[in-house]
Amino acid sequence: MVRTIISLEPETKQWLDRKAAREGVPMSRLVRRAVSEFRRRADGETVPVERLLARTKGIWKRGDGLSYQRAMRREWDRLAALGVITRGSGKALRPFKPLAYFDASALARRGIT
Repeated sequence: MVRTIISLEPETKQWLDRKAAREGVPMSRLVRRAVSEFRRRADGETVPVERLLARTKGIWKRGDGLSYQRAMRREWDRLAALGVITRGSGKALRPFKPLAYFDASALARRGIT
């Protein structure tokens, strides 16, 4: 490795010191990680899908994710059909708020329970 000297704002140095202490690693390791990440992003590299899958495996704890997704989409379709939410360009539902945010009487008038 090549040794180098950098100048940092005092707040940045303090943040790095705290972060290094929390992670139990030298500050230099954090800086090397940050520079590596910056280079990877600047070069347009992406994280391989396999690595992402391995890192996220098991984080969903609500049973079958596909069934949950389909149920959510059915609910969105139902609410869109009732005019509670609107579909934009197909990219997102706008506005989407939990039913608790809607006026209960307005929901009742639309037959939403």
